[in-house]
Amino acid sequence: AYSIYTGPDPAPCVAMAAAELQRVVRIASGAAIPLADTPKPPMICLGENDAAAAARVTPEALADDAFRILTRDGNVYILGKDSRRGQVGWGGSESRGTLYGAFAFLERAVGVRWLMPGEDGEDIPRQATIRFAPLTVVETPSFESRSLWARDEPERRWQLRLGCGGARVQHGHTWDAFPARSVLRANPEYLALRGGRRMAVPADDTTPFQPKFCTTNPGLVQAFADALIAWLDQNPTQRFVSMSPSDGGGWCECQECSAYRVEAPSDSWGDFGGWGHSVTPLILKFYNDVARIVGARHPDRYVCGYVYYDFTHPIGEVRVEPNVALMLAPLQQYGLTRYKPEYRAEFERLCEAWGRASTFVGYYGASTWMRVGIGAPLGPSLPLLKHTFRTIRQNGFRAVYYYSLPWDSCGVHNYLAAKLMW
Repeated sequence: AYSIYTGPDPAPCVAMAAAELQRVVRIASGAAIPLADTPKPPMICLGENDAAAAARVTPEALADDAFRILTRDGNVYILGKDSRRGQVGWGGSESRGTLYGAFAFLERAVGVRWLMPGEDGEDIPRQATIRFAPLTVVETPSFESRSLWARDEPERRWQLRLGCGGARVQHGHTWDAFPARSVLRANPEYLALRGGRRMAVPADDTTPFQPKFCTTNPGLVQAFADALIAWLDQNPTQRFVSMSPSDGGGWCECQECSAYRVEAPSDSWGDFGGWGHSVTPLILKFYNDVARIVGARHPDRYVCGYVYYDFTHPIGEVRVEPNVALMLAPLQQYGLTRYKPEYRAEFERLCEAWGRASTFVGYYGASTWMRVGIGAPLGPSLPLLKHTFRTIRQNGFRAVYYYSLPWDSCGVHNYLAAKLMW
């Protein structure tokens, strides 16, 4: 008896929501719910349209990706704050509240579970009649940016069904991209001094290169900031650009840079997670110096950098520029080490300190990452997932990027991590 009504010219995510509702209900019950050109009860009304407005169901006060589900007089209303075609939300990606609401409705009303990517991971219970209690639901994701490492399109589609998405936080290693190699060749003093010699730039632009910079050099800071400004100029819908160092150590040994190196032991952090030193003051100075220049041109954008490797631990009470976003990635806590009480306690202290340091902090999750996916299947490490998500949420973290694990041995972990992000 039902139809699906979206109104004319629905947002892309609303059209996708309608297609998913049609498909899943047909598989579950055999009923082919048609798309209607006009609103006619009983109906499933998707998105912001005339019928929803008449019922006084609006996306007012909803955040990006949040949704509202309401049953009234036999009708079902599902809507969120949806980006129109070609538009993006605050964080540089589409806001898809109605789509997330449709997936949540199918979970609640039909009992669907998307346990793994692909058809084999989709569990749709068969039922001649779909019955459910009245719904009055408003949901907002716990984190503004939610993503797992995805290998292919089926994994990306699976993540979307579980609520992943949100702000597009660029946080990868980018020192091999900014500034251009031609700038570095013309200014060899921008490269790190190691063993009395500056790093050499490859003769061509295709050879892999993991540079380290003399980050206290004002010319390097200006060149790096100029490169980020140019990227932001070319990508006006993106709110974040990464300035994270290339992976590994090998920092500049010049007198100016060396002055910002702190040797262990530390009263607060011991041996700095086994590194024996910290360059946190050096990296934060670079982040702040670059951010001030970028912020003068793009005050509404974030420059994003890791706190990672031997710059994981804050030295004293730290604060960064208001346009610096940080991604905490404590390398020493990869791979289940947080079962140790001392690592759990350290993680709590790290999250508390970095949560105070920046207006936008995220977590790069690898606490359950196992590099080798062979042998007996691994459980989902419930104590670690519970502790991790509770701790970052309590400390105001706004983004999560989590490692997904091999599906054949760790699939339950991936499902729970994605659900916890929402």
